[in-house]
Amino acid sequence: MSMNRRNVLVGLGAIVASGGAALGTGAFSSVEANRDVTIETSADDGALLEIRGHPNYGGTASDYVTNGTAGSGTTNTTAISIGEGASSGVNENALTEFAGLLEVVNQGTQTAEFYVKDDGSSTLANSPLDFQDSSGNSLVGSSVDTSNTVNLTPNGGGAAVSVVVDLQGANSVDEIPNSVTFAAEVSGN
Repeated sequence: MSMNRRNVLVGLGAIVASGGAALGTGAFSSVEANRDVTIETSADDGALLEIRGHPNYGGTASDYVTNGTAGSGTTNTTAISIGEGASSGVNENALTEFAGLLEVVNQGTQTAEFYVKDDGSSTLANSPLDFQDSSGNSLVGSSVDTSNTVNLTPNGGGAAVSVVVDLQGANSVDEIPNSVTFAAEVSGN
């Protein structure tokens, strides 16, 4: 059979039609599917980011830090309380540092950057309260930035965090927020 223009056009049309049918049969505009999700929480002593009173603190960390422990109900998150219990509070018109009071530990499997988040709605950055690394650099920031983070290696890498209260000048203890946000993000994200 000789190839003429009509046979070639019919052959090409058949190829295009069969190719479109083969590729177009799996296409869809949208899909909605319900799936079960289970998320477990853990106390600060067993979470991916462990936050606790530093076991090697120069004083007694438990005088200022209540470690969050599993099975303890509402006290499963770490709390910092300066001026309660064994201590009588910090001095007025003074700079008070609790060097290495806290320890943060990366129990995850990837390197993470730790910082204390001030997202703009918090008054932490302008308060007399600061959290610092072992070199005295503030860890307070709005996002991960190498100038305000401490690097936590995976699988148990930890770092000491100092708590600093600066009540010099016009600073008042009333300016200290009631809570802070500790944040850790995987490096490179």
